[in-house]
Amino acid sequence: MTRERARLLGVSKRWLLVLLFVAAIVTAWTTGLYEYLTVESVRRLVLDAGWLGPPIFVALFLLQGMALCPAFPFLLAAGFIWPPWEAFALNMAGSLVSCLVGFFYARTLGRDLVAARLPARMRRFEARIVERALPTVILMRTMF
Repeated sequence: MTRERARLLGVSKRWLLVLLFVAAIVTAWTTGLYEYLTVESVRRLVLDAGWLGPPIFVALFLLQGMALCPAFPFLLAAGFIWPPWEAFALNMAGSLVSCLVGFFYARTLGRDLVAARLPARMRRFEARIVERALPTVILMRTMF
């Protein structure tokens, strides 16, 4: 949907994403789809997919992150499906994609909500990160 169409409908892009996310959760809940998310079901799905198994696994990991569900079933399933190094690589890829989606949600949907409630001290810190991101992050990483 283009921005012009969204504007014509009176819906912002953020609200459209929120509605899409809520619709996905409601669909999973009402159809009972969430009950089938077990280690064995993920294992069966990925093994039956053949060479498409790893991309499907990473896509499922992504959906898990969007639904704010625990990642443990995916981490465990990968260990039962693939050899250790392959499972590690797929879990890292899935975790990275899931984190990127979470970061995208936080930056687009939650930013205004949180920014309005930040204390002055945190706003100064955020301004420092915006101005000099790399040195600030390196300093934070070495401190903690």
